[in-house]
Amino acid sequence: MHDVFYDVVREIESKDPHPFVVRQVVGLEEWSETNEYKNCTFISLHCKAMDEQLPQVLVCPELHFFLLHIDKYSLNIPNTFFQWIKRLQVLDLSRMDFEELPSSLNSLLNIRTLRLDGCYDLAGSGIQGLPDEMVQFSNLRLLNLNNCEKLKVIPRIILSSLSRLECLDMIGCSNSQWAVVEGDHSNANACLSDLNHLSCLTTLSITISYAELLPKDILFDNLTRYAILIGNSRGFRSNKALKLHKVNRGLDFGDGIIKLLERSEELVFSELSGTKLLLSPSNRMSFAKLKHLDVRESYDIQHIIDSTDQQFMEQGAFPLLESLFHWDLEKLEEVWHGPIPIGPFGNLKTLEMSSCPKLRYLL
Repeated sequence: MHDVFYDVVREIESKDPHPFVVRQVVGLEEWSETNEYKNCTFISLHCKAMDEQLPQVLVCPELHFFLLHIDKYSLNIPNTFFQWIKRLQVLDLSRMDFEELPSSLNSLLNIRTLRLDGCYDLAGSGIQGLPDEMVQFSNLRLLNLNNCEKLKVIPRIILSSLSRLECLDMIGCSNSQWAVVEGDHSNANACLSDLNHLSCLTTLSITISYAELLPKDILFDNLTRYAILIGNSRGFRSNKALKLHKVNRGLDFGDGIIKLLERSEELVFSELSGTKLLLSPSNRMSFAKLKHLDVRESYDIQHIIDSTDQQFMEQGAFPLLESLFHWDLEKLEEVWHGPIPIGPFGNLKTLEMSSCPKLRYLL
């Protein structure tokens, strides 16, 4: 951040009745020798690259928010570091690498937001998965693990303990070793169906390495925001996105995924196999909320949607669709397999077609 911003923040800091510290480009040793932080409720530190270590204990009994960013990225946090900040509610250690997370995490009984996104070596030599101390985080509302690319182990006992979790972010965690079936003991790796037990979960963003990991009984009824990327796909642009990459469309996904197809604002299909018809009779619906449809590199696809169903025709199709992309669909002949509904694509703003040599009719 620019110096002028910090000058403004420091001016606010001097007048605010709730003490907080914002520091840019400081050494940890230099900062920890001061007493300015001990009564703070909010601490945000941006530290320069260095070899100093954090203090053994951070004595801030009133601290609610702690953010630490270090240019060096790699850092050892002493095991006792968090034991005297029991009121902490927000902990942000994003984009840092750890040899291990401290055992004093189990002191943070009031933690509600934990951000570890971009901690690329979270599953390095010291950490093979989420630490056991997280089983104490029953008050946690938000857990951000985005882009923890080496994270593999997610113990079922930890996931099931997060009974109040409202938001789970795991985009880019494509190496997470989800169990195919639900485990019988606490040391087992979590199964995706364990998400069913998180009754407060309303926001989910997750990368799932392959579709076979999805149990048929998984439910997403409570989700109001989601980005579910199957097959190591990346990126999304809406609040309700479903992406399928290198998926056999002939698989029986169960009701959970079918309902997401109905509710999604963004659908992306790439390198699909096992079907000539993208949206088959088993999941006919009007797609009333769909805004973006992207289909590419799926060489068996001949038709996008089955429009032979009378109920589907009466409901109308794609009333909110804004963008339609068809790329590298060598066998695509028609968008509609059957009668063309009256007034389709009335809201369409962007249309791109590329390498669809057999396409005869669009509308």
